[in-house]
Amino acid sequence: MSEYSIEEIRKKVLELSKDQEWNHCYDLRGVRTRAHDINSPGYNVNKWRRLKPMMGEISGKKILDVGSSDGFFSIQCAQLGAESVLGIEIDDVRVKRANLVKSILSIENVAFEAMDLYKLSNENKFDIIMALGMLHRVPDINEMLQKMSELADELVLEYKSYQKDEDCCFDGKEQMKDNKYNKLYQVPTDFYVENRLRELGFSEFIFDKDNQSHLIFKRSICIAKK
Repeated sequence: MSEYSIEEIRKKVLELSKDQEWNHCYDLRGVRTRAHDINSPGYNVNKWRRLKPMMGEISGKKILDVGSSDGFFSIQCAQLGAESVLGIEIDDVRVKRANLVKSILSIENVAFEAMDLYKLSNENKFDIIMALGMLHRVPDINEMLQKMSELADELVLEYKSYQKDEDCCFDGKEQMKDNKYNKLYQVPTDFYVENRLRELGFSEFIFDKDNQSHLIFKRSICIAKK
């Protein structure tokens, strides 16, 4: 654990919430990054509760977390023994938050960078790529799946899903949530995701579908392996 005082942690957490509330909830020695929890399957604590039992053994694995936000899932994987975790995110504020938490917790096997997925060379190979809450936030789902398939043979995806038994996407018309990076582009059905991944050479699939929430677009988890 780092030498940050409680007051220093509180001050830095507040500084990084001036323009937008923290996306991920942490408890940093009694200092919470969010004042209130959210009763939603997309909330980081609830999402990890679903995701962790599905992840399998990650000890010794190299992991890329695409759209890592405030870093919660990258840090969880690092603490579970991943060899290395790289969290990439295009929102500079969220990268600063993730690096603050990394520093407070003194975690060495995780790194956070402001980086675009498509700028990563295909020479960079990972055992697992996570893209959580991302597919519905990118302009071109197919392009993203293609790029990730070139970097890893296992993908862990979590996304808003369109509840139809068809190979299609719902047009989100670029509705904006709480900042310019949170536009809703296309919401895929699980059939759409699986079919595109099969076209890219993936053959093993585990799906966990949200059957409890009352959301219009329920949250699905898909783990795909070649």
